[in-house]
Amino acid sequence: IDKKIEKYLVKKSIAITSIGNTLAEILGNEYNKDSYAIFNGWSTANESTAVKECEDKYIYYAGRFYPHQMKSVYKIINMLNEMKNIKLVIRSLGPENLNVKILNFAQKLGVADRVRILEPSDQETVLRESQLSLVNLVVEDLDKEIYWKKGTLTGKLLGLLPLKPPILAVARDDSEIGYVLNKTNKGRLCSTEFEIVDFLMSIDNYDNPNFKEISYYSKQNQAKLLTEIFDSIIGCDKN
Repeated sequence: IDKKIEKYLVKKSIAITSIGNTLAEILGNEYNKDSYAIFNGWSTANESTAVKECEDKYIYYAGRFYPHQMKSVYKIINMLNEMKNIKLVIRSLGPENLNVKILNFAQKLGVADRVRILEPSDQETVLRESQLSLVNLVVEDLDKEIYWKKGTLTGKLLGLLPLKPPILAVARDDSEIGYVLNKTNKGRLCSTEFEIVDFLMSIDNYDNPNFKEISYYSKQNQAKLLTEIFDSIIGCDKN
């Protein structure tokens, strides 16, 4: 019933907004409507601040795990055998069964001493740990069978853009994540262990992010874009 109601409402709509370019394109083509991407951008509360250097070099992930992400997580753990001076630090929201799978996988590879899973904490702690990391990690689906999944862009990803460390995203090689990271020069999309190692070996290339493009993805600028869309639809005279 929900799907039928939604289909009816979308058919009657003037335009469609979605969370990224891929999904906006798919919906626009499906319903023959004007469609726009409005990103779930970063908040000014998470803007980058000066932080001290950290002696430990670690890849940092904070959040919940989902089954479709596990192949990407395993690629990171595999990479630890190549990059022996790097640790993986996870501030996990669960679920516990996936935490256990990660630790067991690390144990089998002999790198359990460099994989730490920490209890959930407050936002201030997570932000501090994110700022002190070598890179911040985003993991998504590697499967390319379902086309729309290439357009998965989480608020978590965009929330990392204004922070100091670069972003390592592990996902399918055509993911829209790669477009965002290339545009902002804020990190790299990787889908193989070789690419992950290559990124970490050339991490200095990401010391000069494009702040103008990063600001485009702020909640403030996305709200402005949404109001401009509204104005164009209702014919509002900005003067």
